[in-house]
Amino acid sequence: MSNSLPSPPPEPLDVGTLASWLGGGLALFGGLEAIGLGYLGVGLTLLAGAVAAFPPFHRAIAAILGVAIPGWIRLGVFVVTAFAAGSLLPPGALTPPAPAPSEPLKPVAPKPATPAPQQPAATQPLPGPKVLLDIRGAGTKSTERFATTGSDWDLHWSYDCTGIGMTSNFIVRVVGDDGPTTMGVNQYGGGGEEDTDHFHQGGTFYLEVASGCRWHIVATDAR
Repeated sequence: MSNSLPSPPPEPLDVGTLASWLGGGLALFGGLEAIGLGYLGVGLTLLAGAVAAFPPFHRAIAAILGVAIPGWIRLGVFVVTAFAAGSLLPPGALTPPAPAPSEPLKPVAPKPATPAPQQPAATQPLPGPKVLLDIRGAGTKSTERFATTGSDWDLHWSYDCTGIGMTSNFIVRVVGDDGPTTMGVNQYGGGGEEDTDHFHQGGTFYLEVASGCRWHIVATDAR
């Protein structure tokens, strides 16, 4: 006489059996996940449902008891344990966390426009001295009158005696309203000479030129 328990009859492959496989798998992984998240009671409840619903666990129990429970009954046990596990969850455990309030967009201040580089002002040339008298000639001559605008004025002169082939005098007398002044030029040579004399007595004048050469005289206000 054998002491071993009778083997349970083979389990029919029906919808209940297939559903118990699915439910047992969900309970097994759900229970392990719940324990990993710290919900021990929920996890143990789901694992108990997996034992009741998952065929490998059920077959071990059926081998001990010698009774095979139909798959749809095991599925019902899983559903009951799933509801029981859900009741053990704290309020709000399944509610996804509210998204953090987004900060309002701050208006971006426009960047100040970069001023265009200023072009350096064009340097205006300094005005030249005012020409009071500009005369050319040869020999002796008396010029027209001219008036200086200040007390300082210049007399630019040149003479050239190469045309007569000899040396000669070049004399310029500055005559004012009261007669001849101490200002003037007195040169002697072969010509091709030029220079500028600076005078510091203003007024109205004319020039008396005496020379045997060709000459050029320009009177200007000093800068």
